[in-house]
Amino acid sequence: MSAPLLAVEGLCVEIPTQRGIVQAVRGVSFTVERGETFALVGESGSGKTMTCPAILRLIHPPGRISGGRVTFQGRNLARLPERDLERIRGSGFVMVFQDPMSALNPVLTVEEQIAEALPWGRPYSRRDRALDLLRRVGIPDPERRLRAYPHQLSGGQRQRVMLAIALARQPALLLADEPTTALDVTIQAQILRLIVTLQKEYGMALILVTHDLGVVYHMVDRVAVMYAGQIMELAAKGDLFARPRHPYTIGLIRSVPSIDRRRPLAPIPGSPPDLIGLGPGCPFAPRCAWASDECRTGEIPFVRVGDGHWSRCLKADLLEAEAGG
Repeated sequence: MSAPLLAVEGLCVEIPTQRGIVQAVRGVSFTVERGETFALVGESGSGKTMTCPAILRLIHPPGRISGGRVTFQGRNLARLPERDLERIRGSGFVMVFQDPMSALNPVLTVEEQIAEALPWGRPYSRRDRALDLLRRVGIPDPERRLRAYPHQLSGGQRQRVMLAIALARQPALLLADEPTTALDVTIQAQILRLIVTLQKEYGMALILVTHDLGVVYHMVDRVAVMYAGQIMELAAKGDLFARPRHPYTIGLIRSVPSIDRRRPLAPIPGSPPDLIGLGPGCPFAPRCAWASDECRTGEIPFVRVGDGHWSRCLKADLLEAEAGG
């Protein structure tokens, strides 16, 4: 069996503050295969967004990667010098951020920003290549948009420009951090369809960071559900929605509004925990209807509960029948 495209093992990120150390990412492990669509899901503050820059070694001081290993195409990224890592970031994997207005340079034209990402020494016109990329991502009137600045574009157009920049070197892995957050619903759907189309065209793997379970249901192959900096459940999409085996996953699914109104909206009670000085036991226990005394003491193991299905819950075997409702 061939090695995965990306392997993340025990990744940890800490951020010192005046109150103490924020444990933003705590022992996260997963793999992504070539051409696969993998989702990181969870509430705000769950650690899903922090995981992606940590994979790329883009955590800046005072934050730091305090543990773990990331292997991409068989290479341990922690051991690479910064120059080699920069090459991999440009051509091996690339990240699309959720706010294209702050990610794009406001004083450079679209053409200049795409051209910066193109490799040098290739037998093509850089302007023609930038024009071709704009056409591929569906920018209307691409000749005129090449000369535009980011503030002259709509939110959807700016996100399409970000995708064009990301595709400039045909990466093997695209990390998309909530790429439709700032867009209206119609444009969201267009951007998501575009990402799927481009993924198939370029044969890329995709890590999608989102809180939208509807997007997950329609787009991904496997899902990691994160809470308090940890992966609570990991499974193939169909298995996760049909047989969730963690109370937090069940809560997320139940909190999605139902169009046919056959069941009432059931929000998760309480609030996410403070990531400074987390105590023993399951961090979801204070919000969990199934929690018992044993859930509040000691470390909760991440155990296999099915074929490719893992859960960090002592009651995982008891939840399947309950989740079916």
